[in-house]
Amino acid sequence: GGEVYIPAGKFLIMNKILIPAGTGITISGAGRSETTLMAGAPGQTIFTVQAGHTTIENATLDAQITGGNPAALTGASYVWLLHLEVLGAPGGSWPIRFAGGKGTASPAHPTYATGNVVDDVILYDTAPERNDGLGFAFQSNAVIANLVHNGSRIGLYVDKDVTIFNDNYTPNSIGNGGEKGYVITTPSSNIVISHFTSSGWGGKINPVPTANPRDGNTNITICYEEMTGASSNLFSIGDVTGLSISNSHFGTIQVQPTQKAQGTFTNSTYASLQEEKKSSGATISLQQSQ
Repeated sequence: GGEVYIPAGKFLIMNKILIPAGTGITISGAGRSETTLMAGAPGQTIFTVQAGHTTIENATLDAQITGGNPAALTGASYVWLLHLEVLGAPGGSWPIRFAGGKGTASPAHPTYATGNVVDDVILYDTAPERNDGLGFAFQSNAVIANLVHNGSRIGLYVDKDVTIFNDNYTPNSIGNGGEKGYVITTPSSNIVISHFTSSGWGGKINPVPTANPRDGNTNITICYEEMTGASSNLFSIGDVTGLSISNSHFGTIQVQPTQKAQGTFTNSTYASLQEEKKSSGATISLQQSQ
């Protein structure tokens, strides 16, 4: 329950820092421009957090040598990452990874970690195609706020009651499918994305996989989202009911449900709307209002 203070300097971490299950602690650096923790070997995670109620703050986590391993990995609840800079490995996945569900969760049988927070973080990554810069799987009552993100998408995988607020996103230069800003995978519910600015894709609300039928996404709220890039296909809508988009401005919107896409646009604009049903029984009902 105490605090570990790491003073200014660069520290080479030769073995991962494990915070085992039990009582959480606070690890504080002198500031992200002052304290740097560097992974010491390929394939090494800097922090593995198993204890809930743990905070890591005020430092830089340099995982550029780690390959596919994250700088910070946790499956616990009430873990807070605050005032950090995180440098991911070239071609490495998930520099920050929250993996809830205690290792047994699936889209059909979800169990959740809860209360996790990422706030005031600068994140650089070059995750490969179909992988996330910030993995956020099986999370509930959680927050991502004040994120400056240069890299690959935020992956919201079977989440509920999650808020993203004030995210400024620039895609990495690889251009390999990770540049979608965020991806919401079925069945996620009660997701709020507010004040999201992107020079790549806005995001993608995934359809239900045709080979793995399950419930779609529900109650997705998007407000004050701005697309500043020149590319098309900036926003993709798959299976969702209760979609609410307001005060937002997009380029091209693709609507491609397997089952159903239903929602409203309020005080929002887009350059074009392309609709394509992925199965014969799919329905699309998107209403525009001022």
